[in-house]
Amino acid sequence: NGSMYSAVMFADIRDAVCQTDPFERMSGFEGADQALYVFAEAAPTKRAQDGTINQEGKNKQWVAQCYGYHGLEKVKHGIVSCAGITVGGWDAALKYINVLSEHILRKLGCNDQGVHNYLIYSGELEQAIAPHALKVESNERGWVLTVQNMIGTTMLRNKAGVVVNREGVPYAVLHQYDRSRGKLEPSLGRMYPLL
Repeated sequence: NGSMYSAVMFADIRDAVCQTDPFERMSGFEGADQALYVFAEAAPTKRAQDGTINQEGKNKQWVAQCYGYHGLEKVKHGIVSCAGITVGGWDAALKYINVLSEHILRKLGCNDQGVHNYLIYSGELEQAIAPHALKVESNERGWVLTVQNMIGTTMLRNKAGVVVNREGVPYAVLHQYDRSRGKLEPSLGRMYPLL
């Protein structure tokens, strides 16, 4: 494809830390190294919510602001995906950032989170990145942990203190670690002194 890179990670820099190489996780099926991976947030635990766009106030508002009631109806049952971390093969990532920025520029006043979720659950992103696969990874079993809306007791660690998923596999990326209500920041500061 002419690129010197085979994969890309778009990431919020201020509140993300890598525990392992995220690109090593792009495997498990044919074409996995060229797929686009987006990451679901944890189902909110403070209220009786199910983690869907329709039940998460800010995300519901952002989608409706950009796409109106009809657009919200189309995607309201999707589990909120965080726009702060997206990983993909070069071609899929380039197609993703192009369609995301086209929508943001066309709908001034929209933020990336609302557009990101609309594109995923409307089917537009899957069409835009074809022939590459779109994979929505679970927060609890995936390889990126998005801490927003989690309570500290739901975060698991191995004996070395590394944050792991429900299968005991270390998360490659911890995102929004500073929103863990004191559960991650102190220990991450010791593990990763630059934080």
